[in-house]
Amino acid sequence: MYRQFLMVALTLSSVALPIVPAAAQVAMRSTETAIESSTEIVSLPASVPTDLGFTPCATCGFITLRLDESSRFYVGEQQVSLADLNRYANRGPAGLDVFFSEDTRIVTRIILRTDFESDPAAPAKAPSNQQKKLRGRTQ
Repeated sequence: MYRQFLMVALTLSSVALPIVPAAAQVAMRSTETAIESSTEIVSLPASVPTDLGFTPCATCGFITLRLDESSRFYVGEQQVSLADLNRYANRGPAGLDVFFSEDTRIVTRIILRTDFESDPAAPAKAPSNQQKKLRGRTQ
């Protein structure tokens, strides 16, 4: 009896195992794209909803994205209002990451790469080592 059970189990597993990896393979597709740019290149709008058009780099083509009420804004890791993001961006040149949905071309978030200060009018500082490590760009 045990021997018959073992033979059936081995037979079934040899048939089922090749099917499992094929079924487990799911096509993965990114739904979000990020563009690294700078406050020297991108002019931030004063309000949403609006279009955000810019040329991300010297060799890139012009792109237009949509900002709406679902778009989020960050200074470093701190979420801020669009008005605060503009105040921080006006302190001087800084890196700017723009994330958007590939399907809708709506901006999901904008991250200004600088340290968050309680006073956005304070002079800009370079990103901290912790922020660089989080981005994988230790120097």
